[in-house]
Amino acid sequence: MPDRTVVLEVQGPSDPLVRERLTSELRLALTTDPSLHELTGLSFSASPSAQDGAKGVTDVVALVVAGVPYAKPLATMLGQAISGWCARDRRTTVTVHDGERTIEIVGSPTAAQQELMEKFWRGDSNTTSS
Repeated sequence: MPDRTVVLEVQGPSDPLVRERLTSELRLALTTDPSLHELTGLSFSASPSAQDGAKGVTDVVALVVAGVPYAKPLATMLGQAISGWCARDRRTTVTVHDGERTIEIVGSPTAAQQELMEKFWRGDSNTTSS
């Protein structure tokens, strides 16, 4: 199975420099998370913004997953790591883009949001949320 790129986009402040800082912090948090170090075939990289008028500000993290992207351990650990990072500031969310599918991850998800996240990571096609 070819590598997949899943895009993580930090939502929250309107200031692009603050978003860039938060994006860098998210990437650092994910690359240094001990539970994610055990997983093979997972890498994170910064990507320039695709928004019109952007001046090279990096405000998305590209998550490259090799092999089966939504194996249960990966889905659980990645979801928990992103939720944990979001919990630092309840105003910040992360939008995960996987092709046409998107989902927003928050720091303290409700049971319904948690179920949507699990469906998303399993690859269910009917999980778009906002």
